[in-house]
Amino acid sequence: MSEQKHRAAAQVALAHKALELRKRNEQRSPRQAYRQQRSRRQRTRHHRRPARLQDNGITEASDAESADDDQPDTLVPDAVVCRELGGISRMTLHRRTREDPDFPAQVQVAGRNYRFRSALEIYKRRLLDRAMRGQRQRLGSRCRESVEASR
Repeated sequence: MSEQKHRAAAQVALAHKALELRKRNEQRSPRQAYRQQRSRRQRTRHHRRPARLQDNGITEASDAESADDDQPDTLVPDAVVCRELGGISRMTLHRRTREDPDFPAQVQVAGRNYRFRSALEIYKRRLLDRAMRGQRQRLGSRCRESVEASR
């Protein structure tokens, strides 16, 4: 019986403590409450601003075919390039820039990186051609194997 009383007393004490904390949090300013919710590690870590995606209606509407219409080539932000290349990360984009000689060169404007739309479309077309060539080779070898197996 005394064990049940101890449990009940502990539950009451926890309920009182929770009520106290709620009251104290209500008295805090919204900024203080927000800081309280974040862990210490989150408060001390330096945060990088997330990449801002701009409305690039003109950029995204253009393509390599429209490049010969006497219109200037448009610049595509790196965030859009990452998305167009299958959602790759910025680090993968950086590696491709460094290691792949066919990858479009970056252009820096006001501290932000861009690529020319025409060069990007040419690169995507080359990637697609390489993938299709590999697929045809794999399918061709399978077809030959199946023909030889049926003999």
